Amino acid sequence: MVNVAVTLANVAGTKLDLGDATDARLAIDALAGIVNGAGTSLGDAENPLRQTLAQLQLAYAQAMAPPAP
Repeated sequence: MVNVAVTLANVAGTKLDLGDATDARLAIDALAGIVNGAGTSLGDAENPLRQTLAQLQLAYAQAMAPPAP
């Protein structure tokens, strides 16, 4: 499960870099589902995955923000 979560994080980051907001959001939402659903079952990977999720969510929000006037 951790490998899938890491793959989703990589896909989300790549999609953000490419400007593909739809696929980035899908990957971020899927990652959130794993992290929030599995929680402590992720063991030592839980905290790093939560941090990665938060960073991706922030990057997505920044990418979707309207440009400054």
